[in-house]
Formats: sequence, C-alpha cells, structure tokens
Amino acid sequence: MEMKMKEKVDINTFTFKKRVIEETLELLGKKRNYILNDIYFLTMVTFLNNLVENNLILQSLGEENKLEENMYKIVEPMFKKEVLDKPERYGVFEDIVMQLEQYLNREIELRRTVAGFLYDFFDGIGELTKEDLTNLVNMVLDRVGSLRPLVQPSDEEIKKEIQTDIDDAKMKLYIEQFRRQTEAENKDAK
Repeated sequence: MEMKMKEKVDINTFTFKKRVIEETLELLGKKRNYILNDIYFLTMVTFLNNLVENNLILQSLGEENKLEENMYKIVEPMFKKEVLDKPERYGVFEDIVMQLEQYLNREIELRRTVAGFLYDFFDGIGELTKEDLTNLVNMVLDRVGSLRPLVQPSDEEIKKEIQTDIDDAKMKLYIEQFRRQTEAENKDAK
C-alpha cells in the first residue's frame, strides 16, 4: 500500500491538534486506567493518519490479520521518518501527548467522585440502544438471581460490575461509530 503525504499540512494549527486529540480519544475510548504507551501509540497512529492522504494509516491497520506486521513495516518507520526525525513535528506530537495525558488524568480524577460515577453511569445508559439496555438488565438479573443468599456483594463490587458492562457496550459503540465515520470519509474522498 503506497502512502502519499498530504501537501502543506500545518501541524501547528489548533485545528490539526484538535483533530488528532479527538481521534486519539475516540480510539482510546473511556478507560478507567491507561498506560502512557497507549497514549503514545494511538497518538502516533492518528498523527500520521492526518499527515497522509485518505486515512490510509487507519485503513492499513484495519486489516486485523496484519495489524502487527503493518505497524512494524509501515507505521513505525514512517513515524520515525516524518515525525521523530523532524524536531518541529516531534515537538507538536509531544505537546499533543501532554494534553492527552493531562485530559485523561482529569477524567480519572473526576470519575473517582460520586458525581463522576453517576454522570458516567447515566451517560453510558443514554448511549445504549434499547437492545443493549435489555441485555444489560437481563444480565444483571441473571447475576443477581444466581447469587447465594448468604453472599451479598458490596456496593463497590456492584458499581464496578455495572461500570464494566457499560464500558464494554460503549467501547463496541465507539468502534462501530469510528468505523462508519472512516468509511464515510473515505467515500467522500473518492
């Protein structure tokens, strides 16, 4: 797959940075925890994707059976050549990573409060389809019904279980939304 760089991309604009940040956050989803390498890795992908024509970086990674191979053969060498070896671009990349790290740290801190938990809970429920809600309620009822009367889970365990179920459903939704958006953008580009 031949990748052609976009001409005259101004990486110093707020628009470019915002696009990379939003796409990275969309790929990260709502994690309750993360490692710094997650941020660097996904920012590398979205940064490069915004430097090449037609979202070819994301398309090349979309081939699931070749994900790791394409990372080693296409993405990482291109990142070294187009970003790491160009100090101005690397500085912008680092700035974006720093902004993402600060944002995610604030998100995690906010979720530690009762208000943050309730906000995430209701936000998660609002994004679920009727079918997802039905499945979630049935799963919760099945789990509650299978509990032995002597073993009562703590409120914290119930919150964690519900949050995990919501996060799983929302991650599926984010992936599908991103896939559809990428397909639409590719169709528009043609």
